[in-house]
Amino acid sequence: MAALTIVLLCLATWRTTRLVTRDTLPLVADPVARLQAFVLRHAGKRWAEGLDCPWCVSVWVGGALTLAAALTVGVPLPWLVWPVTSGVAGLLDCVEDRLGRP
Repeated sequence: MAALTIVLLCLATWRTTRLVTRDTLPLVADPVARLQAFVLRHAGKRWAEGLDCPWCVSVWVGGALTLAAALTVGVPLPWLVWPVTSGVAGLLDCVEDRLGRP
């Protein structure tokens, strides 16, 4: 059961990261654009560009999803699952780029 939870966390991290960094769904793209403008205004260009980076965003998305799963379904060793979810999301993004998907 724990293995299935970790696999699902990895896939959910990848999909949520893609939703934030690449998809143009107005429900998500508009708030992300506003957040990016806010970060650009207050923290600078370097931090704002991080919101376009799937590797960067997957760290935070993976952490949030792992924390939520640890509190609800009891993920074993969440401090180790978190980097795994982020890494798998980043690798899936690279595979997607190699396949030429938008």
